[in-house]
Amino acid sequence: MVLSVDRVDLHSFLPILNETSTVVDLGMSDGEFARAMVSRFGCRVYGLEPEPSLFAALPDIDRIVKEQAAVSPTDEPVALYMNATQCASMLFGDSDTSIPVAGTRLASFLDRNSISTVDLLKMDIEGAEFDVLASTSDSDLLRIRQLTIEFHDFLDSSLLPRVRITDRRLRRLGFRRVKFTQFTNGDVLYVHPMIRLSVADRAAILVVGKYLAGIKRHLDSRS
Repeated sequence: MVLSVDRVDLHSFLPILNETSTVVDLGMSDGEFARAMVSRFGCRVYGLEPEPSLFAALPDIDRIVKEQAAVSPTDEPVALYMNATQCASMLFGDSDTSIPVAGTRLASFLDRNSISTVDLLKMDIEGAEFDVLASTSDSDLLRIRQLTIEFHDFLDSSLLPRVRITDRRLRRLGFRRVKFTQFTNGDVLYVHPMIRLSVADRAAILVVGKYLAGIKRHLDSRS
């Protein structure tokens, strides 16, 4: 087991990836995460981004397959709130600012792209993570080897019970959790049971991850 951790766009993961790996990027935003997966590891990336202007600005890069849609509990269109001071969201916002966008279930997206195994899934979908995960079957979740999630309890503390419910379910399925953020759940990694992690492994990964985050903050402050 490689006791190291990498972080891209505030998402931590184990860098056990290569050119044969498949990465799924839910909430591509400006494409930073997807581009890093291709440039660092040579992975093939399949991504979703519902916000029209962000999707239009995503570059066309070999090994990145992008689709303009929101991952959702259903395959029906959904309302996306276009917020002036925060990211577009299916959960947070004023209905007067909403626009309809295509929706797709996670399982539908994986099947449509013939993805049987996801080596790394990044989820940054502005509060929709709870309903999406709750509507995804156990068998489909177990297709994922690593799941790096930005839970949005930092925007709404009332979501914390849903974080705990989601966490209990993933642990029941055998996933191991490493939480990198101290006061919220903004950077949480779940590792599939087939990737064996002891308590000591998780402690070492956590220490290294926080150490790297500290270095990055220090360098950013000097730039």
